[in-house]
Amino acid sequence: MAAPHTSIKPGLVRCHETTTTTGTGTLNLDGANSNHVSFVTAVGTTNTCEFIIQHQSAAEWERSIGVVTDATPDTLSRVTVLDGSGGVGTAVSFAAGTKDVFITPNSTVQPVVTTVAPAVTDDNDGTNGVFLPGQLWVDTTNDRCYVLIDDTNGAAKWHEITTGFNASSELTVASGAVTVTGAGLYRIDTQADAATDPLDTISGGTDGMIIAIVAENAARDVMLTDNGNIQYPHDDMNQRVLSTSPMLMVYHGSVSKWQIVAAGPGQPRALMIDHNFSESDEELTIATGAVTLSGGVHTIDTESDAATDDLDTINGAFKGMFLLLKAANSAREVVLTDAGNIRAAVGTPILGTEHYTMMYYDGTNWLIVGNRPAGYRAAADSATVTFDLDESRLWEVTLGGNRTLALANEAAADTQPFMIALEQDATGSRTVTWFAGIEWSGGTVPTLTTTASKTDVFVFVRRGSADFMGFELGLNYSA
Repeated sequence: MAAPHTSIKPGLVRCHETTTTTGTGTLNLDGANSNHVSFVTAVGTTNTCEFIIQHQSAAEWERSIGVVTDATPDTLSRVTVLDGSGGVGTAVSFAAGTKDVFITPNSTVQPVVTTVAPAVTDDNDGTNGVFLPGQLWVDTTNDRCYVLIDDTNGAAKWHEITTGFNASSELTVASGAVTVTGAGLYRIDTQADAATDPLDTISGGTDGMIIAIVAENAARDVMLTDNGNIQYPHDDMNQRVLSTSPMLMVYHGSVSKWQIVAAGPGQPRALMIDHNFSESDEELTIATGAVTLSGGVHTIDTESDAATDDLDTINGAFKGMFLLLKAANSAREVVLTDAGNIRAAVGTPILGTEHYTMMYYDGTNWLIVGNRPAGYRAAADSATVTFDLDESRLWEVTLGGNRTLALANEAAADTQPFMIALEQDATGSRTVTWFAGIEWSGGTVPTLTTTASKTDVFVFVRRGSADFMGFELGLNYSA
């Protein structure tokens, strides 16, 4: 059984509270809404999650990563602002009034740092927590690090990505450098307990070595810079403060650089291992279903600018390589298939233009370990509105009349939640006929808001081969 961690727990998708907190600071939570659970119950005190704040009567919203605290009242910090009505990375100064606070269906999964190895039962069924593909697991007793590539209940597949970790040890920065003695977990402190200190160089690396580093003292800032042999994949990440959440790094001897693999809250997110550390997102064009890599971050376009194209095979990889891909053009669809050397846990992923899909090469196949939808996708309004779950997990539609709702590509083994937002048009009073097999929270089908231009939001989770649990996240949002 897994040790306590910050991954998703049972009941997460039913987590919904309100707050009247104003400004940009920590939220005071008012308690769980009817038929929902609190953040403390769903996530656990001192644990981390991704969440959305939505003002009920103003056009204000924010998506952030924060820490839950069991207190009177319970609180939720806003550690890292992802995006919102104030813009990407900008905290919203919320006005007076009631705000809904709920966890996103794609809530961030932080690395598990524990003393045991993962088991086949560390899957998505909620018994030991809910683990999704892309989860990183650091076993400090058996000196191993793993990534989850298949979350099937009772048959989870954890792929080892290290050959050995040393026990945790403390290193002190000296003239901008530290020296590691092997793969392992290292706690980094500033020179002479200075309030802040740059870390430019990590010596002692050998090809393929993976280390995890954390701050030794949260009151002292260790600033990671790219002035030495630490490489960030993008120019806007050339200096970051090391936090008390693990940051995983890999060393590539051919270029004498450390590359960031993954990190917790406050750290660079969705990073990669790049075998030649290209400075930009080079565009690759599909040719007969294939592309050949020249780096670790790429945008992909269709062959001859076709409206849609399958990407079956990715060439030019080495075992242990991580890769980030996204679509080059939002008007052209790149579909990742398993006809070649690409493998997904469920569904047929489609590359987005806003967020990267993360992949890991095991020596034979590319394993998709993180595929983040590019925000809400607008569905076409018609007599029957269809939501394609291979295309996105976050859908919205403006109802131009009374509609029938349908799903496409809802695989029976697919237990990942999805969200649907229904907005009334300027006329209002539109109704819907839901797709079959929904068991609603509380046993009652929700009544849609009838007011013009108002939005209702719902989340669904598959519970059987043809059944879904339906949850009302919130009603009567402003458009």
